Amino acid sequence: MTLEEVRLMYHDGVIKKKARSEIKKDFVELFGYSTDQQFTMMMAVGSSEIPTPKELNWLMETVQRYHNHYTEHQLTFHS
Repeated sequence: MTLEEVRLMYHDGVIKKKARSEIKKDFVELFGYSTDQQFTMMMAVGSSEIPTPKELNWLMETVQRYHNHYTEHQLTFHS
């Protein structure tokens, strides 16, 4: 998965707003940022901000996990 794919998955509307806030909060705390502005810039589609390899691995795993969670629940709910 590429950074651009992570960004698109994060913004595609599957992950609910509250969950996106959780991801942002966890990222900021885990990686020691003083504000969430760095995360916001990094996750903007087409942004030139690039996370470190450790940050990118965390983002890929976390965004995928949240996306899968909401996709599974949407399928279950609508079946």
